[in-house]
Amino acid sequence: MRFLLALLLLAPGAVDTQNGNGDANGAGVAVAGSRTRSVNYLLDGTENNETFATGPGTLVPVDAIEEFKIQANSMTAEFGRNSTQANVVTKSGTNRFHGAASEFYRGAALSTQPIEEKVNSLPKSNYVRNVFGAALGGPIIKNKTFFFGAFEGTRVRSTGQNFDYVPTQNFF
Repeated sequence: MRFLLALLLLAPGAVDTQNGNGDANGAGVAVAGSRTRSVNYLLDGTENNETFATGPGTLVPVDAIEEFKIQANSMTAEFGRNSTQANVVTKSGTNRFHGAASEFYRGAALSTQPIEEKVNSLPKSNYVRNVFGAALGGPIIKNKTFFFGAFEGTRVRSTGQNFDYVPTQNFF
């Protein structure tokens, strides 16, 4: 998975609350016993909080990240607001050109058929997900002016079935 906030789950005491109990508040990660809304997201040292969804306001392409740091419960006064800080530092240009390109592919050919389709003798549905990106940085004027830019896109193509279950008389 190419999602930066999944790194939150690597912090000591971090718990995925979205999948376990249906908690849809915040990014779905509680750290060190705090609520999921108690994560302060910082981007290059400035506040990056989405007010209404209680997650990061701006998602940065993975190839543009230089550093990711989690602090819980013991930070200095400069990190006010919440008990957990997720600080993202982005890359910058240098005197040398540097770049990266990436492609994450998830296709139907590489996955199994869902059980609902197998049971109902339906053909395997098509699901293709591509997450692609590129980053490039370098000098404009040597030792004075630099640039860095990054892009990440997602393309999903799928066909599938929706299944609803209705209890029969035998169920009651």
